[in-house]
Amino acid sequence: MGRGKTGNFWKAAAILLGCALLTGCGNTGEVDDYATNIGYEARGSNGTTQVVQSESGSSATTQTAGIPKEEIKVGVIHLSDPADGSGYTYTHDLGIQGMQQNLGLDDDQIVRKINVNDGDAQATRQAIQECIDEGCNIIFTTSWGYMETTAEMAEEYPDVYFSHGTGYLSNGKNFNNYFGRIYQARYLSGIVAGMNTSSNKIGYVAAMDSSNSEVTGGIDAFALGIYSVNPDAKVYVKVTNSWYDPEGRKSCGTDVTGYGL
Repeated sequence: MGRGKTGNFWKAAAILLGCALLTGCGNTGEVDDYATNIGYEARGSNGTTQVVQSESGSSATTQTAGIPKEEIKVGVIHLSDPADGSGYTYTHDLGIQGMQQNLGLDDDQIVRKINVNDGDAQATRQAIQECIDEGCNIIFTTSWGYMETTAEMAEEYPDVYFSHGTGYLSNGKNFNNYFGRIYQARYLSGIVAGMNTSSNKIGYVAAMDSSNSEVTGGIDAFALGIYSVNPDAKVYVKVTNSWYDPEGRKSCGTDVTGYGL
């Protein structure tokens, strides 16, 4: 096939694909302002079971119109204060702000609980309960240590959606987990470190030890990035045993420099 014919072929394919996508999406002219949780059984407040399906599901015992946008209220449990201006909580809250802007939610539809120690199950439960009491129907718990308590409260409140940042638990109904591919950024930072070291000794301050898969994956990616450009370099790791411990990070950073970095 010649170059000109090849170009025409791909143009035609692109047009057909675009038509298929438009056909699948439909064009009703209406904005979808509803949040639904289709495909599972939800326990109603009166103890009855409701099978949530799409409007076309003929076997549905109870159908739902979802949550009107103006009735959505979002709870966010933060490990520290976004006002600090940097770090994990700050960047996570930028995502919350972007979500609010994109959905057109008012400020009073976002409830933030800040400086909630994820190592304190009671403090975590209290923060989540406060969000529920304030009318939140979806709650984001943004640190690993919130996972177990979030899972428990998802079972206690089946009509509330819970999304846990990091972790691995979910119930396939009103509780899920999410996380970015942070190991990719770790790999890239490893390349930078490997190219810039003068001693071939590189320090890494980790939140948790090797029992935590998230942390281990980050260290591995960082080391692989280093090795890709500098196979003679070595990585020295210090652990804070906390997801948020500024003083611990400083102390471990000082300890790491003792290796002659």
